[in-house]
Amino acid sequence: MKLKSTFIELIFYGVIFVSCLVSMDIAIRRYHFETQLKKVSLAMTDKSIDTLAKRSGIEKMRLLQRLRDEVGLKSVVVNEDTIGSLEKEGLLTLLNGSELKNLSRVSLSSSFLTNILKQSEMSSEHLFICTDEIEIFDRVRTILSIEFGNENIKQIGNQLMLDIIADKEDLANIGVGISKQKLETLKELGLNPMIKLQNSARVNEQLIKEKLDTFINDVPSPTLLFDGLSILGYPKHLKYLEEKIKDNGINIGLVEFSKPLGFDELSLPLSKKIIRIHAIGEQEVEKLTKEKVLARYERAIKERSIKVVLLQPFLQHPEEGSILDFNLNNFSTLKSNLSKTGFEVGHIAGIVTDYYLPVKNWESMVLSIGVLTTIIYLLNHFFPLSFTQFLGLTGIMSGLFWGVYALGGFFIWNKIMALFTAIVFPSLAIISQFPFEPISKKEEHPILNSLLFLLKTVGITLIGSFFIVGFLSHTRFIYGADQFTGIKLAFVIPIVLIGLYYYIMPHRLSSTIFVLKRFIQSPVQTVGLLSVMICLISIGITLIRSGNAASWMSLDIEDHFRFLLENFLLVRPRTKEFLIGYPFLLISYWYVNQGIHKRWAWFFLILGSLGLLSVVNSFCHIHTPIMVSMNRVLMGLILGVFMAFVYRLLIKIGAYLYQRLIK
Repeated sequence: MKLKSTFIELIFYGVIFVSCLVSMDIAIRRYHFETQLKKVSLAMTDKSIDTLAKRSGIEKMRLLQRLRDEVGLKSVVVNEDTIGSLEKEGLLTLLNGSELKNLSRVSLSSSFLTNILKQSEMSSEHLFICTDEIEIFDRVRTILSIEFGNENIKQIGNQLMLDIIADKEDLANIGVGISKQKLETLKELGLNPMIKLQNSARVNEQLIKEKLDTFINDVPSPTLLFDGLSILGYPKHLKYLEEKIKDNGINIGLVEFSKPLGFDELSLPLSKKIIRIHAIGEQEVEKLTKEKVLARYERAIKERSIKVVLLQPFLQHPEEGSILDFNLNNFSTLKSNLSKTGFEVGHIAGIVTDYYLPVKNWESMVLSIGVLTTIIYLLNHFFPLSFTQFLGLTGIMSGLFWGVYALGGFFIWNKIMALFTAIVFPSLAIISQFPFEPISKKEEHPILNSLLFLLKTVGITLIGSFFIVGFLSHTRFIYGADQFTGIKLAFVIPIVLIGLYYYIMPHRLSSTIFVLKRFIQSPVQTVGLLSVMICLISIGITLIRSGNAASWMSLDIEDHFRFLLENFLLVRPRTKEFLIGYPFLLISYWYVNQGIHKRWAWFFLILGSLGLLSVVNSFCHIHTPIMVSMNRVLMGLILGVFMAFVYRLLIKIGAYLYQRLIK
């Protein structure tokens, strides 16, 4: 160690100990909270139910009854009606003036049309909406009057018919609220409607109110979803929508991997009202087997705190049986599997969070000081720090904390500290624990000590992981309204620090600039170039695949391998941990200075660091339950040790065969 004072070391260990106690207390509180969230709901969209009913040759009401009784369906997503959808359902007619005039020439009821012709201008600019249902007429007239202004909407006499000047395509796509008939039907069946509204280019507060009024008195504790690229009220009326949601006890549904514009801004102050939803698209589900679809639903619920699953039926005819029976059996299997793993399938009216205590101000302060001391401890491996510098940096950190907090930046500060934690702890784990001297000269039990080395590095990384859990323990992170920021930086910076430290080597850190200058000026060697390329490719793939958006990169053989792991293990460990990370850490320990020259330690330790960075990354996904992340780390560690010994055996076999060949 380069810290000169034992007293400073004692301060460091003391602060880390206290910070660990605080982070563990927060983690335990969150664990107890997560154990209460065992209820999930099965839902379907009204559109998919209609399609399945038509493909199965069964009445929609009968299908809904069977889904409710046999599958445990609790909710149905009801899309907002549009002029176009009402026309397709035969509930209204939309014609322009020219079409209406042409129709009058051949209509048997020409007296009615002639009457209309006398009261309206029959140009192509005029559009006419006609219906025979008063509820639909009143709803359409009210919404369109708000959209276009009362002066631009004209009722023709006493007829349920409107005259409006508008673009036909634009008019057909306008949302006109929720059908009360659909709501009443679902209520009679004991099913809960989940409401899906769309935004408008002419949105205003009155329009938001009218759309909400079409269902707010008919649906208790409704869940609101949003259709299209932006949420209702975006961009100028989100504050009003927020107030209406609070006043009317509305929950907001967050469909995984699908955040429309404005959702982040709306959800931050409403994080306790978020209900996480998982859905698979109609085209996507047809590319998967039923086993993979069920596994995906179950994984979303167990590993990502999903509370509602939107069931997507298979619409292609199965090899055996009917489409209906095939889908009902699949859905029933899902319900049974969830019940076996301790989940209760039922209706979710909201998430109770009153008893949950996220990180407090003083706890965040303690954790921040813990991160600061760790940063200093890490920096001390590069540049010796004095006791005065230590106290000075501590004071600066404390001042920054209260300054940012006073400015209302509590959550911003916690996110910054979480990022620093994700960078510092994996770096410190390797730099502080990797023995740079030949192990044969100082250890009698290299295998046992190598396992102890691995446990130490993972342990230090887990301490940092629990710090992150503490910093980001608010419900806004747990439910996905906010998230860990800087996931790519948390991968790259530790790799750079570890690579530089072991490329320059500890005894040459004081001559860092000279070493780097000599590296730049030296001729390129093939082995060195290949090593750098391997590291860059590995890091690049890891970065790209660190998000769910890169699922297109997975190969079929990899998907099958993951599927097997999920079937045989409690939680699927991450392949980069047990196939690359942990094995390369142990290989580094075993062979650096024992067959591998120490100047190549950087290469193996960079690859080994991927395992520790993956551990931190698991805990950065705050919506994942803590025990799931812990089980994933444990499974990865066990498999990683096993794979390391497999690699060790292969190395010995390869060395033996090589010796035989050269002889």
